[in-house]
Amino acid sequence: LVKPAVLSCFGDVALAIGPNFSRYYDYATKILNMAIATAKTDEKKNKA
Repeated sequence: LVKPAVLSCFGDVALAIGPNFSRYYDYATKILNMAIATAKTDEKKNKA
């Protein structure tokens, strides 16, 4: 289970790094997309 606070850390890091975060953008979006997919999977399990 991914906690929302962990996800918000990506935004905090991006703001702290500023324009240099662009080098990590692809990696960060992959991680966030995996978290979204996990949340959707958990949601389907809870409905069953």
